[in-house]
Amino acid sequence: MLFAQLPTDPAVLAAVHLRHHLHGPAGDYLGLAVAALASWAGLPGPGEAALVAAGILAAHHHIDIFEAVVVGWMGATTGGVIGWLVGLRAGRAVLTAPGPLYRMRQSALERGDRFFERFGSIAVFFTPSWVAGIHGMSAKR
Repeated sequence: MLFAQLPTDPAVLAAVHLRHHLHGPAGDYLGLAVAALASWAGLPGPGEAALVAAGILAAHHHIDIFEAVVVGWMGATTGGVIGWLVGLRAGRAVLTAPGPLYRMRQSALERGDRFFERFGSIAVFFTPSWVAGIHGMSAKR
């Protein structure tokens, strides 16, 4: 009966496994993951500052640097996917909606479309993930 209640989702199992092996306060790792997620999703926040703080904490042996890098990477990757999905689903509708600066938004959208058409695979490295979503970049690229 006990085994029927155990999670089977690989992401949940990885998170449970990671939680039991963290060296340091779990709140530090959680804060790092949330800050990295928010930053990569496109929200202004302390993502980079949290990474610097994690490095300082690791230097003082309060947390493990490898675990901080893994947790930061997991948060940033999740945030990037969220930002891309938001841009893909709602970004173009927001930019093409009537309102202030309509012509300027249309011009920026057209320039961006040309840029992503020409330099698509390289452009995703130099633009936020939500911008790649707005311009319809596929997950493969």
